[in-house]
Amino acid sequence: MKRTQIKDALRNIARQKVSYLSIIVIAFLGATSFLGLDYTFSALRQNGSAVYNRLNYRDIEMVSTLLFTEEDLDCIRAVDGIADAEGVLQTSAKLSAADSKKDITVISSTKRVNQVELLEGCLPFGQDECALEEKLATELDLHVGDTLEILDASGMESTSLTGSHFLVTGIINHPDHSNLNVSEAPYVLVAKEAFNLEMLDSCFMKAEVVIEKPAGIDRFSAEYDRMVSEVDARLEDLASSRTALRDSVFPARLQERIDAGSEALKAAEEELAAGRETLETAWYQLENIKVRIRDTIRGAIEKFYGDTSAILPWATKSLPPLEDETVSAAFFPITETIGIDLGVPLNTLISGFIHSPLLSNSLLKRIYENGTGSAEGFDPDAMRTIMTNSCQRMAADYAEEYDQLSEACTAWNEGRSAYLNSLKQYKKALHQFEEAETMLSSLKPCRWLRFDKNGNAGFVQLKISSQSVNSIKSTFALLFIVIGAFVIFATVSKIIDEQRTLVGTTKALGFMNREVFAKYLSFGVSATFIGTLAGILAARFAFENFILQGFHRYYIFDLTDPKM
Repeated sequence: MKRTQIKDALRNIARQKVSYLSIIVIAFLGATSFLGLDYTFSALRQNGSAVYNRLNYRDIEMVSTLLFTEEDLDCIRAVDGIADAEGVLQTSAKLSAADSKKDITVISSTKRVNQVELLEGCLPFGQDECALEEKLATELDLHVGDTLEILDASGMESTSLTGSHFLVTGIINHPDHSNLNVSEAPYVLVAKEAFNLEMLDSCFMKAEVVIEKPAGIDRFSAEYDRMVSEVDARLEDLASSRTALRDSVFPARLQERIDAGSEALKAAEEELAAGRETLETAWYQLENIKVRIRDTIRGAIEKFYGDTSAILPWATKSLPPLEDETVSAAFFPITETIGIDLGVPLNTLISGFIHSPLLSNSLLKRIYENGTGSAEGFDPDAMRTIMTNSCQRMAADYAEEYDQLSEACTAWNEGRSAYLNSLKQYKKALHQFEEAETMLSSLKPCRWLRFDKNGNAGFVQLKISSQSVNSIKSTFALLFIVIGAFVIFATVSKIIDEQRTLVGTTKALGFMNREVFAKYLSFGVSATFIGTLAGILAARFAFENFILQGFHRYYIFDLTDPKM
């Protein structure tokens, strides 16, 4: 354009500045919405892929209905196209901490595949250590250094774990639960040794598989899906041979364990029966000594006040339930309501009984009236003194036997604790035995179930989110651009129509059609260029980040890194 044309075009823009600005705004909004959504679509997928690649997240997850052996894992690793495979142990459980119970999944830590993000502390190493997912720790207000109890899904001691109490050593994020809105039982990460490997025959519930692929591959791409499908087809061929072998071996091994368990349970039952009989015999021996001392105390009182059986409910010899942990042989019941813990001198025990608040003045008065026939001359303090002195004199002959009784009661309590511990172990073994019998009776042919990336709910949610953004871009944003183009065209056409006289004058002065056209074309193109350039910058540095921040709230990893 000539200098004169440029000046005329600039004057035209100045005269039509409102229309010029409206074209800029329309172009800006169209470019911002379309490119912002396009950038967001790419950023979501690239950020997600970057996280999964960094943590070496599994490409295929395999689950066996009859568990995986180490030999199975070796065969999986040998399949063409597989880079690594690692076994995982897991069990459903309940976490009990701070008067709260929560359904969880206890899972063994892995070294190479499905690595976790450590947020605080360290990963579990010992068999009584664990790490919690951040969401779970926040919900139950648990911290590094806290101790928690883990039971099985029914609330009993788990047979799959070696213990029930764990020290929290770390707070983590696990890639299996990348989306915070997915309703799945949170993970409690433990060392492999925390599982009962003997009961599991050193087998695994899952195998996490990583295929050979380029570094930094886009896990949402068709190329990635093709590579996984090829390896999955080879695993299907392997599964047919390995599952058949497992079907021929597993039932026999399970039956061997059941037979061995049956013999062990019989021996344990006999040992428990013998231990219970010993405890009962020892209890009655202790009770005989208590009866003699109690009869002496009763005789010392009734020497002065006659038969008191109708007034004082004297305790009798009895055998309490041995499984009741509140029962203690060191408790000496004198009456049905008054008892003294052994461990104090005999004189102190007698004095404690006579001066017990439960042996009230009104009760003493009834005893006094029972012996004298009237309440005349009743003095509770004097009566307590007489009763104490009389009881201590008559019980003096039992002082040595009483000291032996106290020691014997302590030994009995220790023996009963050992019995209860053995009983607990027996019940746990019985539970394992019953589970094995149930498994054998309901045994079905072994199957290997395989899941690709779509087997993870968090990955699927990210995939759906990115697809939703892309759909909006392809519909709403594209429609916005088309409408904007029509608006720009209509605006320029309206300006030309309004300036028909000016156009005629310009042509009469010798300007060619292309020069007149260039004037109005520059009006629309320059405004569109300015609006589009501003839209590109806004989409890249503002709109994309705004949308990513919205998605970031629902994921454990950072999605806010813009991608081009």
